[in-house]
Amino acid sequence: MATTETGLVNMALTQLGEDPIGDLTEDSKPGRFALSHYANVRDEVLRAHNWNSAMKRAALALDTLIPVFGYARQFVLPSDFIKLSFTDTPRERYRIEGLRILSDQQTLSIIYVYRLTNVAQMDPLLQDAIATKLAAEMAVPITGNRDMMRDLVALYDQKLAEARFQDSREGPLEQIQGSAWTDAWEGVSAEPYRPIESA
Repeated sequence: MATTETGLVNMALTQLGEDPIGDLTEDSKPGRFALSHYANVRDEVLRAHNWNSAMKRAALALDTLIPVFGYARQFVLPSDFIKLSFTDTPRERYRIEGLRILSDQQTLSIIYVYRLTNVAQMDPLLQDAIATKLAAEMAVPITGNRDMMRDLVALYDQKLAEARFQDSREGPLEQIQGSAWTDAWEGVSAEPYRPIESA
């Protein structure tokens, strides 16, 4: 289990059969790629699932601005917000726009996935998923092996499925009511993750 970002990147490099780096600022091909892509890959994986180790609760602050139309109020989302998991008024309509959530409620509290940057606090399943997705992203530019990339993509999908299964055994999370717009906002799709292949 990794305790630092460099350790997590080295978990990805190990899956590629590459030597570990000493630091994210290392002037090497893996080091430069990891430095420019790690944070984005981490946040994408955080958005992909309701990770228990990356959950927070917050009572949102009411914004001084009022929506032009459609809703009576808007609330300020936390600065580390990644993904909405639950509101305390799940049957009431609301909508996320930018860094605000619009609602007709007078108060609003949420459970959300936050931008967890401390690797030591990450669940092992979350670490594995980040490392595997990062490895999939690096496979072609570093090794030129597209078959390895496809295998890592499949492995990443398996790790997400395992995380969902483990979560189901640890007690249900209060869920927002599903709808077409919430599915679209959260990126719900029948298609598994596919990285952009480098030319």
